[in-house]
This record gives sequence, structure tokens and C-alpha cells, in this order.
Amino acid sequence: MANENLKPCPFCGSKTLFPREVYLGKNTGKRWYVWCKNCGAFGGSRNTKQESIDAWNRRAKDDWED
Repeated sequence: MANENLKPCPFCGSKTLFPREVYLGKNTGKRWYVWCKNCGAFGGSRNTKQESIDAWNRRAKDDWED
């Protein structure tokens, strides 16, 4: 599901954002990050979906908001 209370992309302003889970290998396991479908930007990986959303929202620009 797109958005999930995510701030718009700090690079392109898009609101088409997706939390994604990725497997990073045997030693790291599964991690989460937020991905912008418009420009391809992504946040750093985190242990949980909520941590990845929180990290994304901390780096996003507030002045993009309506």
C-alpha cells in the first residue's frame, strides 16, 4: 500500500512511496526500507517496517506538505 503516513519524497516531492522488505543475506536477514516509485530514492534499511517509516519521515522535507 502506498503512503502509510509517509512524508513526500525529499528529492522529487512524490507521494508514491512504499515500505519494502528485502532479504540482505544470511548474516543480515530481512530488513525494511522506504522506496519512492517516482525517482527511485530509498531510505536506509531498518529492522522493522515502522523504523523504516520513522527514519524516512525524519529526513523528508516538511515544506513539501500541503
